[in-house]
Amino acid sequence: MESSIWNVIFYLSSGIAIGASISIIFVKQAMHAAVYLIISLLALAIDFYLLGSPLLAVLQVILYIGAIMILYVFFIMINPQSPTPHIQRPDLTLPIILIAILILESCYLILISQMASQNVPITPLDPKALGLALFGQYKIAVEVVSSLLLVALVAVMYLAKPFIPSKTNMREK
Repeated sequence: MESSIWNVIFYLSSGIAIGASISIIFVKQAMHAAVYLIISLLALAIDFYLLGSPLLAVLQVILYIGAIMILYVFFIMINPQSPTPHIQRPDLTLPIILIAILILESCYLILISQMASQNVPITPLDPKALGLALFGQYKIAVEVVSSLLLVALVAVMYLAKPFIPSKTNMREK
């Protein structure tokens, strides 16, 4: 019984990730695409957790949702090219349903893991062991993630450069 619930949650969050990823393609506004991308990345974090990698799930949330998506949303907000002639209320039913399902799944996983881990002694991880793990067996993964963050930073700076006023334009005003 326990295994079938885990399978249902895994396939449900995988379906949400696929559905949100497909929705990114068909959405006309960039902010809605960013919301669907955040939903997709959150669903992938739940899948990583279910596959036995809670550290990768937390890094998924912190790095991708917390850092890269905030840069993307910030760029959308400062972009004067985005057309906003009139403000209309978008249809938020699908994103709200998807986020509600992901929140329920996350709460269930947290509760089950808390109940299951009461018999397991918790050993704190010291920084030396974490550093040896990150720069030992996970060295390539850390380098790939750091390269991805560097590329994202350079891309945001390159894309935002046309919107930053130059010093000559500042003097003319």
